[in-house]
Amino acid sequence: MLLTLIGLGGLAFGVLIGHFFTSRRATNTEKALVEEKSKLDGQNQQLRVELSALEKTNQENEKENLELKKTVAKSEAAQEALKRSKEEAVDVYKIKNLELEAKLEAFRTEKSDLTKRLISFEETKEQRQKEFEEKIQRLNLAFDQREKEREGEIKSKELSELKRLQALKETWARHEKNIEEKMQLICQRHGIEYSPKEKFPFKGKPDNAVKICDEFIVFDSKSPQGESLDNFPSYIKGQAEASKKYAAYEGVKKDVFLVVPTNAIHVIGEKYMVYGDYRVHVITEDALEPILIGLKKIEDYEFAEKLSPEDREKIVTTIGKMAHGMKRRIQIDYFFANEFISVLTDAENLPTEILDEARKVERTSKLNPPQERRAKIIDSKELTKEADKLVGKATGQEINLNSNLSTLNTIPLYEDD
Repeated sequence: MLLTLIGLGGLAFGVLIGHFFTSRRATNTEKALVEEKSKLDGQNQQLRVELSALEKTNQENEKENLELKKTVAKSEAAQEALKRSKEEAVDVYKIKNLELEAKLEAFRTEKSDLTKRLISFEETKEQRQKEFEEKIQRLNLAFDQREKEREGEIKSKELSELKRLQALKETWARHEKNIEEKMQLICQRHGIEYSPKEKFPFKGKPDNAVKICDEFIVFDSKSPQGESLDNFPSYIKGQAEASKKYAAYEGVKKDVFLVVPTNAIHVIGEKYMVYGDYRVHVITEDALEPILIGLKKIEDYEFAEKLSPEDREKIVTTIGKMAHGMKRRIQIDYFFANEFISVLTDAENLPTEILDEARKVERTSKLNPPQERRAKIIDSKELTKEADKLVGKATGQEINLNSNLSTLNTIPLYEDD
């Protein structure tokens, strides 16, 4: 296209030249030539501008052609990549197709096996249903048997608890009579004047009284009224306050003793109560003899003011040690009672078979401590001899019997104020 324009420009230039010479020949004037030359120069300038525009357009076309070639190259590369991707996708599809065919074959095999098992299951369904019903029947029989055994165990426990409570109530009911008989034996053994309630010379009529140094000393028996010990402490406190009726009389010692069952002493918080001009001591049956012996010692002297300081100190020391020993024994018995109850509670968590066997052994076991069958003085030498034998047995079992055990001495005997 550029060449064509150049050729046209040359042709036009030639025509103009020819026209110039023709005009020159025709007019032959300088003015005409100048005008013609000026016109030709303008046309030539116009052609140059047009040529420059054509060259610029040609460059732009070449640039567009180059960009088009790049675009075509990219398109061809993309088509090649797409072709490769398509081929790879086809290969992956073939592999997955093979895998799916393998799984389908496995499913068909599994379906065949399940079909066979279903047929076998249907064939044995009736027999298995029959066996199932028989097992359910046996299970129901075993369950009924277990329920009956459980009901029997519950009834046995209830009966055992009822017997225990009945025995406890009978023990508490006999408490007054037992204390009366024991006090009579102790008084007979140690030459103490015993005064039954019908011979008590004042109003009130306590269950038991003894006369020492021309003073009546009251020992009133008190036991729980029902099956529970919850109200026993308040009952004892009320009875302690009511003991004022005894101490109000001249000739009655201002120390009143309330004798409670040994198995109920642990619920009593205050065992020594002071009420103005009289005092109340809460004791158990085991403390009767040492207390009576201690009180009897005072009768050996006609008047208390005649006692020497040494004898008074001996009496005070003896009574103090007896009181301390009895209270410490009560404290220790209460501690071990709690510990044994805790052990029995923990034993309920043992395996059922072991617990049942242990209960069978428990029912057939007996523990009978020696009983007092006749009035006889207990010789302290015999007690010492038996204690020595016990020490020998305990030593053989590597039991620490040190009388000055530091742990025991750290336990306070009395409550803080």
